[in-house]
Amino acid sequence: MKRILIAGCGYVGSALASDLVAQGHTVFGLRRTIDSLPNGVRGIGADLLNPQSLHHLPDEVDYVVYAASADNFTPEGYRASYVDGTRNLMDALQRSSRTVHRFVFTSATS
Repeated sequence: MKRILIAGCGYVGSALASDLVAQGHTVFGLRRTIDSLPNGVRGIGADLLNPQSLHHLPDEVDYVVYAASADNFTPEGYRASYVDGTRNLMDALQRSSRTVHRFVFTSATS
């Protein structure tokens, strides 16, 4: 079984997390507040826009799913979530020398 980090474990990420847990995978859900994660998901309280909060990532991760959404529907909001947040997470993973086999990126259709 795989160890999967879902960054931005909200509506879409939580649905995916529930399916992956049911399949027997170890799933980590990263979001600002972890009180409403699905059963079986290991919570990581962090903010993708705050690089200092990304120091508590799991030691071993096979796959990362980036499923964060924009806080507001402006060019600045989209840039923050889809460019800056992605960069912050990738930098944190690289700094810790974690080997990720696949990084899956999702975005909005707006």
